[in-house]
Amino acid sequence: MTGQNLVDSLGRRVEDENDVNFSVTQKLEALNNAQKTLCGLLHDYYLSDFKVKKTSIPLTLNSTGERSVSMDTAFGTQSKEGFTASSVFTTTITGVTTNAVDSNPTVFNKSSHGLGNGNVVEFSGGTQMTELNGLRGVVESSLTDSFQVKGVLGSPQETTGFTVKKVDTDPTQTIFDKSGHGFLNDQVVKIENMTELSELDGMTATVENVTTDTFQLKGVLGSVAQTTSGGIMTLVSSGELLGNRIYKVYDVTNKRYCTYVEDPNLDDITSYAYGSIWTIIDNELVVVPSTCTSVHIYYIKVPTDLTDSALSNLEINEMFSTTLLDLAEAEIFYADNRLNRGSIAHKRAMEMIQVYNSRLVIEGKINE
Repeated sequence: MTGQNLVDSLGRRVEDENDVNFSVTQKLEALNNAQKTLCGLLHDYYLSDFKVKKTSIPLTLNSTGERSVSMDTAFGTQSKEGFTASSVFTTTITGVTTNAVDSNPTVFNKSSHGLGNGNVVEFSGGTQMTELNGLRGVVESSLTDSFQVKGVLGSPQETTGFTVKKVDTDPTQTIFDKSGHGFLNDQVVKIENMTELSELDGMTATVENVTTDTFQLKGVLGSVAQTTSGGIMTLVSSGELLGNRIYKVYDVTNKRYCTYVEDPNLDDITSYAYGSIWTIIDNELVVVPSTCTSVHIYYIKVPTDLTDSALSNLEINEMFSTTLLDLAEAEIFYADNRLNRGSIAHKRAMEMIQVYNSRLVIEGKINE
């Protein structure tokens, strides 16, 4: 099943096949969040396509005498240079009028409005074309002084003027720019070397509102623009590992698999007489005994983000596509404050996930 198929299916579920109330970007975000949730809740048995092995990860002696490696080191912390940042920008436009009702969709007029194709906008304040007040839609056919909104045809002509608010990005946050930056929503980055936005240096924040060449950081608003292409963003949570879904560790030095333990006092142990054991303490993978100097790590990776394309394929088995759509539908309805519809879809998904996982025990494929 392709990303394009899933976007279309989600559109039918939320009664928005023409992407008027919810943009394709919103639907893809819901689907990609649903992928992560689903992979986080399904038993590893179902996730063979997401199982990855990192080989020969070196361990070092930590302050308490055990061998360990930080999760960031093990899973590839990245630094990227050359970021700029847009200054505070206006996303509310007043005095937006329309042409006489002679085109479909309606043409909206405002000098240098700054909206681009694909932006999601919300109308308010119209005194003549009042049926559009409260409506959200997707901008298309954008020119310097005019634009249309997909599927919107209103009447009579609006001469007083709408207030049009851009709602697909947060106007209280700086936009960071770098062509093909490669960051993903929900990753955590550290900001450095922002010569003009020096107040942000050393700050860590969560990536959101990602496009190919831009993104925002949750809660980050700089005082000026960063026009010098020198900012550095360092990824401090790799995003490659799904949660802490490490399912197996192999002690390369002693040639044996490690047993997982949850004992928070493992950091008091430097030797163990019955093989090798591992756990995670304060974002470090710790292995005992201290004779172990290298490990293979087997883990569940984050699913690849879907795109609205026939070339973007669902990685997880298609038997779970209905449950994936249930989770995405729930997110869309919750975001739209339609809590009852969202709750029904979420409950349906959780019940099916429980059925899938319970089936493995019943069929004897895993121990309870």
